[in-house]
Amino acid sequence: DVGVEAYSPWRNIYHCCTQKTASQWLRGIFSDPDFYRYTGLLMQPYVQLGLNTANLQTEWPAGTAVTHLYVNHDTFSSMPKSGDYRAFFMLRDPRDCVVSWYYSARYSHNSVQPITMLRENLEARSETEGYVFMIDWLNEVGFFAAQSSWFKASEDQANVRLFRYEQLNQTPRDFIDQLFNFLEIPMPESIREELCERRSWSKITGGRQKGEQDIRSHYRRAKIGDWKDAFSITTHSHFNQVTGNLVSELGYED
Repeated sequence: DVGVEAYSPWRNIYHCCTQKTASQWLRGIFSDPDFYRYTGLLMQPYVQLGLNTANLQTEWPAGTAVTHLYVNHDTFSSMPKSGDYRAFFMLRDPRDCVVSWYYSARYSHNSVQPITMLRENLEARSETEGYVFMIDWLNEVGFFAAQSSWFKASEDQANVRLFRYEQLNQTPRDFIDQLFNFLEIPMPESIREELCERRSWSKITGGRQKGEQDIRSHYRRAKIGDWKDAFSITTHSHFNQVTGNLVSELGYED
């Protein structure tokens, strides 16, 4: 049994995101015994794809860290909550999200819906046509709109913070410090260091370095700017046509 050395000041912590933003990595953090030891919060997963179809009408129990809530900000705002909480949203360059979604749906994800449908469509198309299909589907399910909704909301709310996948990718230790400071988790420096080491990229991929690709792995490549290698001129043009000024709105560069 793991004893609790410090209790979180928050009734709940909500980890909100879209897919392809290291959601499984963060789930591992929130289910780690050391996280429980210094918060007293039990990890509660939300496993639905969510976004436009999310319907959260039941309040989460007190004393839980709810992880990978795939929801837009309007859905989160209308979700029943009581007591003080902290929420954060994980943002990633939407173009890299498209690439990650493509490879996951095409090769690595378990064959469940909607993956089965996506895989059949991607297998029947060229790579460029597949990316165009993926962009349209992500737009239809509200992926890009969810990113935009959270980016705007995080500017005005003290208990909501935006974090970027790119920082986690490049400096995971600094990311954990900033996240835990926002969540007011008094985990000692040495324990944070051990936690990050247990969840390091090389540990969870069996020794691969970031940038080394395994298309059959959930942890495929972790390369920032992956879209530059993947997008054709046609793909890039279609992405811009569908998403407008989303990239610059979210603070990313062309």
